[in-house]
Amino acid sequence: MDEAGVPAAPVYDIDDALANEQSRARSLFVEVDTPLYCRARLPGFPFKLSGTEGDLSRPAPRVGEHNHEVYGRVLGLSEDELKRLSEKGII
Repeated sequence: MDEAGVPAAPVYDIDDALANEQSRARSLFVEVDTPLYCRARLPGFPFKLSGTEGDLSRPAPRVGEHNHEVYGRVLGLSEDELKRLSEKGII
């Protein structure tokens, strides 16, 4: 492919990607503590910026993890309203 001037690169499966020296050097996979699975290896930031380092220090939130913050503080629902919605299985 190189001789013909066609851009080409290997396609890695997950095991190859995790073992790849360049992937490790660029922190393409990071280990994060998760509430359900202890320590997990997750994809890191796929791009690197010189002035802004990404930080993947925690996993994505679990379903409903931020209900009180969103419904209460952001949307202004009272504790009683939150309790009622929760008891009805709405949130």
